[in-house]
Amino acid sequence: MEAANHQQSSSMDSSSSRPVPPPPISDNEAMDVTDSVLHEFSLSGPVASEFEFFYALSVFTTRPHILNRNIKGAELVLEAELASEGQQPKFYTMKHNELCEVDDVPQDLIEGLKEPYLKSVIDELRDLGVHRFTLERHLIGHTLREYVCREIWDLEDCVVVIESQDLVPNKELPPLRFVCSLVKASVDDYVMKIEVHNRNRDTSSSRLMQQSIKFYKDKVIPKIIKWASSNNSFGQDGKYPNTAPGVPSTSLKYVPVKVYYEQYKGLKEAYFTKLQSLWTETTDPVKFISEEMGIATYIKTYISTNSSSPSFSFVDMGCGNGVLTFALTAYGATGFGFDIRSRKLWDVFPHVGVMTDLRVQSFNPFCDDIPPRENQWLIGNHADELTPWISVMARRFNTAGFIVIPCCLFDFHGKFQRKAKNSCDADSLYQNYIHYIAQVGERCGYSIRIDKLRIPSTKRICIIGTTLEPDCPENITALQLARDYAVSKVSEFPTTDNSISDIKVFKPRSPVEKINNLTQVDRTVVRRIVQRIFDSLLTSEEGIISHPTYAKPWNGGRRDFTLAEAALLLTREERDLIQNQGKGLQTLMKNHHQIFRIRNGCVHLRRPVIDDVTKKGAVVGGKNVKSYECFYNANHPDGCPLVDEVCRFKH
Repeated sequence: MEAANHQQSSSMDSSSSRPVPPPPISDNEAMDVTDSVLHEFSLSGPVASEFEFFYALSVFTTRPHILNRNIKGAELVLEAELASEGQQPKFYTMKHNELCEVDDVPQDLIEGLKEPYLKSVIDELRDLGVHRFTLERHLIGHTLREYVCREIWDLEDCVVVIESQDLVPNKELPPLRFVCSLVKASVDDYVMKIEVHNRNRDTSSSRLMQQSIKFYKDKVIPKIIKWASSNNSFGQDGKYPNTAPGVPSTSLKYVPVKVYYEQYKGLKEAYFTKLQSLWTETTDPVKFISEEMGIATYIKTYISTNSSSPSFSFVDMGCGNGVLTFALTAYGATGFGFDIRSRKLWDVFPHVGVMTDLRVQSFNPFCDDIPPRENQWLIGNHADELTPWISVMARRFNTAGFIVIPCCLFDFHGKFQRKAKNSCDADSLYQNYIHYIAQVGERCGYSIRIDKLRIPSTKRICIIGTTLEPDCPENITALQLARDYAVSKVSEFPTTDNSISDIKVFKPRSPVEKINNLTQVDRTVVRRIVQRIFDSLLTSEEGIISHPTYAKPWNGGRRDFTLAEAALLLTREERDLIQNQGKGLQTLMKNHHQIFRIRNGCVHLRRPVIDDVTKKGAVVGGKNVKSYECFYNANHPDGCPLVDEVCRFKH
């Protein structure tokens, strides 16, 4: 909670003037505004219970950016009037950057209000006698201006009122009041009523007002209905589906959103355009620069917000293209990055204006050292084989902490295998791996947090380890065990279903990247093999196909031609050429997927249109590739069965 308090103070300090809040919502006005109703929408049936209702509304309030792209996020800056039934209201608020206490209400419960509400949160509030409370949030607009939003949550009558202040002409948010209520129509049936009110009671049909109503009608209401539908019902443990234990449902949970975007905007304006113009890699510069700058901004903001010292040093382990090291250095942090091989992009950074310390070296966790520095953090962004070792190295060298963004799944001694099912409730292998790395960090004596980054990547879960305070008596034993574990090649702990695998041996990646996709085989040899197999498939005319999209009947070739038969068509020299790259004939066939299909150990000719649609109706192959010649048109005796306008390739 201390970190959260500091986060809120930082958010308040980051703005020179506090946003002017809307006029207070009185009890009568909040519940009796029928004369200003602009739009009303009722739905019966799909709402399974009141918990789905509260969850759907809390997603809308805690994650407004998923509905309105002009909003960067929401920060909970004040909780007030936690009113227990029959008692005077209680307060939890910010005054002069200090938190006022709330008696008998746990701090972790208050902290839980920052995320979409689960059944356990609602039950705990009711157990404490809290039946109604109000919240205040700051919504961060596209221009980084803050807007105050007030909410009333009535847990007893199932009514939620959401209201934001009037906005400036860019109109990042609709200036309306949003009222949702849930009525129990029968034993198993609920009716959800949603009303949109003009909070100024201005009945003019201005263009802005119509746009605001359209926003709620077309975007907000359908989403709330979807989130509250019975198909997404809670489990018996009160957890919402698709939310793995420990993996946050919201992003940027542990950093102030406004500070994050202010830092990100400054870094991007200073270096993005020039770095993009000098990009030397074959990858997409917009995606990768944005991703690495987003990660660097999160690291900088998190450490500055949650550490006693705003300055820090770092080691970027497995730095890859080096952009993360570049961005952290641009922020003023001292440190270096290393990788097993250099990249051309490394030579570009001095020309952008940042002298970046990037080194070519391998790293052996058992014998290599990391030079100690003050407030040092180990960073692992897609560090692959080094990922599980980073927390071990952080403990071995007693660093302030570590931050890991896992991508490829590696254990201490090879590819990661799913751990025992009872070790965690995660469904996917990736979620299982996230929990595994978090367990390793805990064993190394670190307090673990898991957050979700806001970057253009599917692998954006971040694991943060902050070291335990060595001066605390109860931490002495834990830290000693952590040190013993970190310096040992074999786990000191007994092997159980929940334990970490024994450390066997570390296998660093070779500095020379092996190419094994058959691209190095002579193209003349490849074309000769492809033509030979293609001709063999056409030896039978039993596969004549007629299709509505075909201009004429077309020979689809044999359907029982096995890979073993295809391999016999290759000479000894051709087989050796393929095997020398560590691959086989099947890889060569897959490299020519526009000609061949492999199903159940047999090679078929790909039938245009017929084989381009999966069982689920998805189209395989994408857009037309008119820059490539149609193989069938040039080599098939019947030509291409499709006319030029329909075929994906050039005739």
